[in-house]
Amino acid sequence: MDFDLHKPFVDEIVLVSASGKPMYREPDLIDVWFDSGAMPYAQWHYPFENKEIFEKSYPADFIAEGVDQTRGWFFTLHAIAVMLSESSEEIIAVNKKNGNPGVAFKSVISNGLVLDKNGNKMSKSKGNVVIHSKHCRSLAPT
Repeated sequence: MDFDLHKPFVDEIVLVSASGKPMYREPDLIDVWFDSGAMPYAQWHYPFENKEIFEKSYPADFIAEGVDQTRGWFFTLHAIAVMLSESSEEIIAVNKKNGNPGVAFKSVISNGLVLDKNGNKMSKSKGNVVIHSKHCRSLAPT
C-alpha cells in the first residue's frame, strides 16, 4: 500500500478513538521543531500523568539522530529544557532529585548522512532518494 503521511494527504485520514469519536491531525502547532523538542514531556503526558516514570527517565541517557538534526531537534530539546528548568516547579523538583543541571539529554549518538552517487545528501525535496518500498517489494521473496 502506497500512501503519503504529509500534508495535505494526512488531512484525509480520520482515526477513531476507543470511545468512537473521530480523531484528526492537530492543525495548530507552534513549530514542528518546537513540537518535537517537547518530546521528553509529551511522551509521558507529563506533568498530567506518569510522574514516576518521567522522574526515572528524565533527562534521557542519550538521543540518537542524524547530524542534520542538530539545529532543529537537538537545540529545541535543550531550549525547552532550560526554559522549564527555570519556570516549572515540577521540572525544578525533578531536576533537583535527579541532579540534572537543566538538560534534556546526557549524550548524543549522531550518525552521518546517506549520500547519492554525486556525493549530495539524499533528500525527498531534491528528488534523489531511493524509494525503499518499491525496491523491497521487488527483492522480497515470493
